[in-house]
Amino acid sequence: MKNFIPKLFMLFLAAFFPWIVFLMNDNPGAAFVSLALQATVIGWPFATLWAWRTHYPPPKEKE
Repeated sequence: MKNFIPKLFMLFLAAFFPWIVFLMNDNPGAAFVSLALQATVIGWPFATLWAWRTHYPPPKEKE
């Protein structure tokens, strides 16, 4: 439960301002591309998913 609030905040940022998430991760190139995607309504969900997956990558499988 203690990680709930930061994850919720990052989800809010990724949903409405995905380019800020990339700037927080020190990736200005991706932030520019994400801002261009966000400018188009069709690209906005893709920018959101991309920002979320960049900030919280999936766990690696153990072999």
